[in-house]
Amino acid sequence: MSNDAFSTVFSCPRCSAAIAMQGERGICSYCGTPIERPGSLPTNPFSSTVNVSPNVYPRARVARRGWHPLLLFLLALLMVGGGFLAGRASVRAPLGPIVVLPTRGPGPGTIAATAIASIGVSDNGSLSELVATLPRDGAGADILAYMYHPDSSRYSLALIDGGSHAARWHSPLLSKDAYQGEFALGDDLVFLTDKTQLLALRRRDGTLAWQASLAVEPNSGCATCLRMLGKQVAVLEKDSTVEVFDGQSGQPAWHQRMPGGAYHLTAAGDRIIMFVEEAKQPTQLQFLDPATGKPSLQLQPECPSAHPGFDKERPNENTTTMLFNADSTRMYMMFGFFARCVQGWDLTNGKLLWQTALTDQQLTGSWDPNQPVFDDTTIYTSNYGQVWALNTSDGTVRELINDKEYSLKPIVQRDGTLIVLAAPTWDSQRQELWGLDVQSGARRWQQKLQAHQLRSGGSSGDWEARLTPQGLLVAQVLRDESQLIVATLDVSTGESISRQQHDLTDLHMPSLRASLWADDIGWLMLDNQVVAIDLKTSAISYRLK
Repeated sequence: MSNDAFSTVFSCPRCSAAIAMQGERGICSYCGTPIERPGSLPTNPFSSTVNVSPNVYPRARVARRGWHPLLLFLLALLMVGGGFLAGRASVRAPLGPIVVLPTRGPGPGTIAATAIASIGVSDNGSLSELVATLPRDGAGADILAYMYHPDSSRYSLALIDGGSHAARWHSPLLSKDAYQGEFALGDDLVFLTDKTQLLALRRRDGTLAWQASLAVEPNSGCATCLRMLGKQVAVLEKDSTVEVFDGQSGQPAWHQRMPGGAYHLTAAGDRIIMFVEEAKQPTQLQFLDPATGKPSLQLQPECPSAHPGFDKERPNENTTTMLFNADSTRMYMMFGFFARCVQGWDLTNGKLLWQTALTDQQLTGSWDPNQPVFDDTTIYTSNYGQVWALNTSDGTVRELINDKEYSLKPIVQRDGTLIVLAAPTWDSQRQELWGLDVQSGARRWQQKLQAHQLRSGGSSGDWEARLTPQGLLVAQVLRDESQLIVATLDVSTGESISRQQHDLTDLHMPSLRASLWADDIGWLMLDNQVVAIDLKTSAISYRLK
């Protein structure tokens, strides 16, 4: 399919049904409302995505009444056909050994599509948003999810039993915008925001343990704006104020306004990081004790100036990227404007471990906060066709691969193989997975994908990859064919370990909206249904709605 005809999911402005656009216009199959694309969307699959609430699709404009729905439908069909023919006309010789997921039809390795009946979770509402998983005795896990109640147009939080697949409990009714709130898990409590209210629910039965008022609600879609830190729960509000409460009682502990403004609540372990920027003074990083709000560590990072007479480079709240090792005893940060550098810090004593100046070609302007490929020894990042590896022990940087015809993005790493997403510069829709040797950068295998858009963060998409105990699970949603392909690949060779193809014809051009994962099962949210995938066999275990 060509770049000009890729499929994007919008919500109908009248009935809120999901609509897969083809080109600039589409039509709602439920209420017949014709709509048109509100503006151009980025075609680069590696560009940053806006972190919005998972069930809020881009809003579309209602098309002018002069367009007849049948004419729009025929136009969409012509555009799909034209994109398909154009895609088939652009054929390129393979770059190396290719492992291709089989398409539908008879032949070795192809498993017939299967249809699994959906299970109703509750007579009192319908599934709206996946939130988190909770461990349970036995296989699988329990699911926390938002339920929508059409009689009141309000939401509740529900715990779905991993065995019976029914709702074990519902929270008290929340507001009409509750799904836009933030969420955090404690040992025996579930914390969530609903507008200017912070609620603590008991995990065993969903009853309200305590409730506190916030001065201002958090930013919508900010996944880090509500955090459980030690025995305290912290909220970053829209006006950059941090409010901290005792996790068990809900009593206010302290609050403080972030002086430079903040859009994310950054924490190292249990400590909140605050940027203190004052005129003609070095930027200071304060690591605040969540119980008292007092700084337990203060740092003043700076890098050499780009030219004589320039000020030294210093971090700031909005452009500095920070990563932490597993126990948050080390911090790796990249910052700078005229000149950039990377630093490694020991957070047990506040000492600078190393510092590396970066050239314009090395690394990217920032690390991806949603999915950094980071294994405590190496940080992998990319810049168009280049993939770089940063050694976290000494700060050395080496180029792993440099491809002139592909844009590359690291996805995951295991056992000496780095999995990268690759798309040719001449057609970003033709996406592939490559397995690279982490030492030499040699391509061990490559795999063509049938889907086109990676789901990332809070955005919807067509496919997703996940490391499982068995290997690399790749789930692809073929919207036009209403099919779900789930395959598990050997990470080292790219060979298929298991593969299943499932029929989704009861869904109209489905999209992959969200996912949750446990050790032996994964859940994919396709429109307003949840498909449970057995990670050992790639088969559908059950479906929820």
